[in-house]
Amino acid sequence: MAIYFGFNPPFVGGNQGVLSRQEDERLIKNDILQLLLTLPGERVHEPFFGTRIRAAVFEPLDDVTMSELEEEIRAAIANEEPRLTDPNVYMQKDEQRNTLRITVSGRLTLDPNTILKAEAEVPLPGAT
Repeated sequence: MAIYFGFNPPFVGGNQGVLSRQEDERLIKNDILQLLLTLPGERVHEPFFGTRIRAAVFEPLDDVTMSELEEEIRAAIANEEPRLTDPNVYMQKDEQRNTLRITVSGRLTLDPNTILKAEAEVPLPGAT
């Protein structure tokens, strides 16, 4: 039996092509990805939801910027994702693919023995 369940945008992929139901770890991973890839102010009535990752890819991704982004991600997860505790954030530029790879891991609040890992890949300017 699922502890968490919900319907994730874009609301396609279910039996009739709409309202794809997601549960537990899959739902949490997708919610984390939405949090990472949403710019603050992009969601109506939620001006602080999101991170500036998509905008930051146009900045020089030096050690200082990467460290600031990692801290911003940790803060966003702490504020918006109560189902995950002790989040770790790892970011790496992939020069071969011209992307920024982001890995978030942490313990599930209701099952601290379970570690969840969510990954995102953001294209950098000039990516094809």
